[in-house]
Amino acid sequence: MSENGQIRRQILFAYILGAKQMIIAVNKMDADNVCYSRNRFNQIQFEVSTYLKKIGYPLKNIAFIPISAWNGDNLITASNKMVWFTGSIIERQENSVICKTFLEILNTIVQCQKLIDKPFRLLLEDVYKVRDIGTIVMGRIETEAFPGTIVAFNINNFHTEGLQRGLVCSDTQNHPSRETTSVIVQIFMLNNSGQLRQGDRLIICCDTARVTCQIIELIDKIDHQINEAIQMYPQWIKSGDLSTVKMIPLESVYFEKFDDYPSLEAFPGTIVAFNINNIHTKELRRGLVCSDRQNDPPRLTTSFIAQIFMLNNSGQLKQGDHLIIYCYTARVICQIIELIDKIDHQINESIQMYPQWIKSGDLSTVKMIPLESVYFEKFDDYPSLGNFIVREKNKIIAIGIIKDVKNDSC
Repeated sequence: MSENGQIRRQILFAYILGAKQMIIAVNKMDADNVCYSRNRFNQIQFEVSTYLKKIGYPLKNIAFIPISAWNGDNLITASNKMVWFTGSIIERQENSVICKTFLEILNTIVQCQKLIDKPFRLLLEDVYKVRDIGTIVMGRIETEAFPGTIVAFNINNFHTEGLQRGLVCSDTQNHPSRETTSVIVQIFMLNNSGQLRQGDRLIICCDTARVTCQIIELIDKIDHQINEAIQMYPQWIKSGDLSTVKMIPLESVYFEKFDDYPSLEAFPGTIVAFNINNIHTKELRRGLVCSDRQNDPPRLTTSFIAQIFMLNNSGQLKQGDHLIIYCYTARVICQIIELIDKIDHQINESIQMYPQWIKSGDLSTVKMIPLESVYFEKFDDYPSLGNFIVREKNKIIAIGIIKDVKNDSC
């Protein structure tokens, strides 16, 4: 494993970006100069393990396995050409597991814990203009949302009239909500409520929606003691009646059946979309964040401290340089205002304070300010909102994670 080889670099990338588990598959064990050699595998395992320990990677989360992808050795079934490989020990909270194939190791990977204890975040992914519907905002849920969560987008430069109570956010890939054209309901007329007939208009308040609907058919009257119809197609209904009624909404609204949605819950990773009226798509952009306005909503970032790794052939960076940063769905120009230190990534310790510049291969702590509106978060709090890449002329020159954030309330 060479000093500046790809293996070291890829391991370092995974470490910087917070990967907690890793499978190291030693491929091409069938090569003529290897011949399924146990000694060669052990040598590679020792060299890689030594580097992993240097940068602070816990070896209990690392699985090594010798394979031949071409011949299928140790992929799905254990190979009879490497009987010396007794398996890789995977430590889990419940117990330790011995895995002899790549597939077995894959099945032990622990799913990332859902961020159910974090305030709600939904990242705006895209905006569409759909004829006869309007502006459709699509985003990805990063932390879990529970029934009763009140959420809001941080959106600048347009009037609030474009947003209205009653809009529904849904999963675009799993039964998305659709505009209601008619609805059949069971209603109970309270005392002193007069009479209702076909053609009458009602103001209905459903969840957050307030919409005018018109009765187009009185279907029946129901005896609420036995829950059976006692009169079909009555001419009118009055106080005390329980009735089935067909109505049409005279405004845009998204109703659902009561049996289907008594309550709702959304999960991290779900892609959802909702309709916003009277707003041009240009007023919405990638990088906006929807959040729970009553529980730590995101605030505009005024400065942030990041740890960045300069890739090969990325030149030099110094104080005052402008960088194009891609973080979650945001693309934002930031300026370096301070180079804090250089870090030895083999021991993860600072080796030089306040360098004048950083170059290819350097791991450094940098303070920057965004020159556009953006909502960054610390990587430890929200991993997907706290890691980024730096691009220059369509080439990635650096990767990084955000260690600390200052916002407009600090």
